[in-house]
Amino acid sequence: MRHITATTAAWLVGALVWTSVGCNHNPTALKAGHVAKAERYAAEGQYPEAIIEYRSAIKIDPADADAYHRLGLLYLTRNPIAYVQPAFAALSKAVELDPRLIDAQLKLGELFLLGRQTDAAEAKAKLVLETDPTHAGGLTLLARSALEAKRWDQAAQAVNAAKRAHPNDPQPWITEASIAIETHDYVAAERAYLEAGRLAPGSVEVVTGLGDLYRLQNRNREAETQSRRAVELQPGHLALRVNWARFYAASRDLPRAEAVFHEAITSLTKDPGARMAYAQH
Repeated sequence: MRHITATTAAWLVGALVWTSVGCNHNPTALKAGHVAKAERYAAEGQYPEAIIEYRSAIKIDPADADAYHRLGLLYLTRNPIAYVQPAFAALSKAVELDPRLIDAQLKLGELFLLGRQTDAAEAKAKLVLETDPTHAGGLTLLARSALEAKRWDQAAQAVNAAKRAHPNDPQPWITEASIAIETHDYVAAERAYLEAGRLAPGSVEVVTGLGDLYRLQNRNREAETQSRRAVELQPGHLALRVNWARFYAASRDLPRAEAVFHEAITSLTKDPGARMAYAQH
């Protein structure tokens, strides 16, 4: 009996070792492990670690379009300026592998628009709208592409289509405000921003847009209020603090500008952009 028990135990140990080794060399299991870690890191805000895990998953399966898509989004979440090139590369690979990734197509279109490649951005918008003619993101991208190219009528048509299809979406109203600003219709711009704010109370995009609009009109007290409110809504956002400080600098209120920049430096010391902004102000 003891001999049988020892033999059985030895067999079980061997089986466990074989299973462990097998799992360690199973590409599907390895990739799944990296993806699970990446998702956990991303949820905890540990973006560098999440990026490493997604890249490890891609090394195992270079044809995983979804992993490329998520990697691209993580680069943009980590820092949309510093990591725009690797983000663009990852998203481009994602849609090359799977053109049906609509969100990736849209994000690429937004990056094209940031680079003022309006034709490429418009092409991405139309690609999305071929699949869904009422897609909110596609209509917004189409409108903003036309706006950047100064095709006001086309931009307005896309905005109106978006408002009809998505009456509770603030984004078409924000885009309409941008069109009105470009055509110097500041009354219409304010009306559009206020409607967007009604649909999305506490929207930082609306608040900063209103602040910029008031600044254009030399409505400095209202501009200051909006700049301060934006920082209150997202106190950890460096660009909003810099924008607030620049308002004071433009108003020749240098002591307040200095104070706001100094607060940004103190509270956001982990962001190297804070010191750069402070040096440039």
